[in-house]
Amino acid sequence: MIDALGPTEAARNNVDPPSRSRFEDRSYQVDGPLHALRKGFNVLVKRGARGELAALKRVDPDRPENSAFFRLLTSCVPHQFLGRGCVQISAPGSEVDMVRRFAAVAAIMALRPDGLRPWGLGRAMADTGVSDLRLSMFLAARGASFRDLARRLARRLARDAEALPYLDLGRLLLMESLPEYVNETDSVRIAIAREFWRSTRRVPRRNEGEATNELSSHAGE
Repeated sequence: MIDALGPTEAARNNVDPPSRSRFEDRSYQVDGPLHALRKGFNVLVKRGARGELAALKRVDPDRPENSAFFRLLTSCVPHQFLGRGCVQISAPGSEVDMVRRFAAVAAIMALRPDGLRPWGLGRAMADTGVSDLRLSMFLAARGASFRDLARRLARRLARDAEALPYLDLGRLLLMESLPEYVNETDSVRIAIAREFWRSTRRVPRRNEGEATNELSSHAGE
């Protein structure tokens, strides 16, 4: 069980250099459970729980039947974030839907459990050469298409970026397509785009032909 999720456990594994002050300070209702999940991963890393971390990496968000995931979920996520009882089963915002969303978040965090940081998604996308076209696709996607693109992006950042910025990815995965969070998700997308374009001033951009090749290369992932 993950029984100690205080700030001291997370401190050693945080990837938050002083430059984070350059990034926008935003907060949303879903941030609490996202930070708690990060701390849960930090505890597992500190304990050297390789088997549990490997199991979390294998979580299927569409069929979250992994006991390691449910231990993490129970320890880190308050019940009020796990759906509304009045919503039809599997509908957006239902318990089944929210558990699947948290499973998608956990599977992404498990890609780089020792290198998670809350800020800098737009910058990381620019720094790893994500094309303008691919950014536009990511920001415009909804539903299953968005979840697929989010997983692909997370795999790329886990492999190529200096750290995996989990917070804005998690925010969108948890709030996307829920009517009560329309303004919040738009705010997140705007902030990602702004940060991306600010960062591109430092990073040479590829031409449209390279962007098209990138989309083709990722189609089979």
